[in-house]
Amino acid sequence: MKFSIPAFTLIECMIVTALVAVLTMITASSFSFMRAWLVRADIDTLATVCRYAQQSALMLGQQQEIILDPVQRCYHFNDHTYYLSPGVFFGTVPHVKGPPASPGTTLSKPITFVNNRILCYEHGVISSGAVYLTDTSRSVLYALSNAVSHSSFLRKYTYHGTWLPLT
Repeated sequence: MKFSIPAFTLIECMIVTALVAVLTMITASSFSFMRAWLVRADIDTLATVCRYAQQSALMLGQQQEIILDPVQRCYHFNDHTYYLSPGVFFGTVPHVKGPPASPGTTLSKPITFVNNRILCYEHGVISSGAVYLTDTSRSVLYALSNAVSHSSFLRKYTYHGTWLPLT
């Protein structure tokens, strides 16, 4: 009597292993894209809150401030706290030079606004400085900056070997 033992052939095992590897690569690349998207969304939200604070200062005729808290990964404006997305924090990427408009020195601080506060004065001017957001792997870097000037123009940048302005 002949017994047949069910088993996988070597070719079947290789095909399954290759499929798992392809699915893993697709999943990993989509997570990388999602991390970049989350950092971009957080820099856009911070820019929107800054513009709102600027308009509030003009409308109310009094200084407004946004308090940045890198330890808690959040910022405060009025009575609201805005938390950064999971995996996003105030930080820089090693060996990157800044500020984005005229990179000259290696970035050492994730926030260059004085006392971690973005001030919006009653005449519409925003204090000068920059905020840098990155992900946990430090593969994505975005900046929100305002230069020293008599008028304020917030600029958003992304870093891909050089600083590129965002529209």
